[in-house]
Amino acid sequence: MTTGAKLLYDLQADRNAITISRYFTPRHYMNGGYWGGALAYLAIVTGVALFYRGRRGEFLDLVVWPLPLSLAAAKLGCLANGCCYGVTCPWPWAITYPAGSDAPAGLPLHPTPLYEIMGLLITLLVMLYINSARWHGTLLWWFLLFYGAVRAVSEEWRGDLADRPKIGPVSTSQIICLSVALISAVLLIIIQHTRNNLTSMTAEPGNLSQSQT
Repeated sequence: MTTGAKLLYDLQADRNAITISRYFTPRHYMNGGYWGGALAYLAIVTGVALFYRGRRGEFLDLVVWPLPLSLAAAKLGCLANGCCYGVTCPWPWAITYPAGSDAPAGLPLHPTPLYEIMGLLITLLVMLYINSARWHGTLLWWFLLFYGAVRAVSEEWRGDLADRPKIGPVSTSQIICLSVALISAVLLIIIQHTRNNLTSMTAEPGNLSQSQT
């Protein structure tokens, strides 16, 4: 998970300097890396879920629960360090960092880590609300849908991404986040449509027997 976080960070910040030896150096992990770690974790657990025949949905529902709070805790570290600082903010909730932090000192900035933390907590509340038989096996996709959208939106106020690769006005991270959110939305629609069809097919014999009586 940690290596995945660093790999995504390096692809955006310094892709020309990527070497295998860097990922065996502890110092290399002292700066950058976040969203890629979650993607690496999800890629691993999704692969493991393939071996859980008949209980894949339960397994995926289980492994997604640690993500909102663990990512929120990581973002608290970002807030304290100033590494994910925002652009200049004219609003009352702007945060100002002292000299020595990763953020520009003395400027009122958007507290972008707090935006993501709020988005993660809202995502967690949604997961708790839909944790029912109707949405069994879909919590992972709900998490990716909500958090992908939250992360993509919050990056609009990020001030530390000016030198990151972009396609037009959209950053690499935003493209990844929006793609993940879109794929998750499509999967949720497909899953719900399939379940509705199965429910209709199961109910048809009962309806026929009732009409004959």
